[in-house]
Amino acid sequence: MKVVFDSNVIITAFSTRGLCSELFENCILNKQIIISEFILCEVEEKLIKKIKLPKKIVYEIIEYLRNTFSLVEPGFIDSNICRDKNYLKIIGTAMAENPQKISSK
Repeated sequence: MKVVFDSNVIITAFSTRGLCSELFENCILNKQIIISEFILCEVEEKLIKKIKLPKKIVYEIIEYLRNTFSLVEPGFIDSNICRDKNYLKIIGTAMAENPQKISSK
């Protein structure tokens, strides 16, 4: 089973203890998690601007996500599927074919 977290779940998992962090940790151990550049950019931006984490820590989190999750290009999703256009890329990430782990090393 593949799992896609939107940026809010990832941000919450890294910024607080609770349901999101427990779900996140469990899925890392037991599921294939896929992610896209769109989600990574949202996570990076919100960790810096909203959570106010130091950039060095944020970049380490992004690097960890790249090395741990399978990076995909979101598939095309018809704009009539969802009113919020940003969610189209999240849905497209979940629908992507052949997720592969891409290391930045």
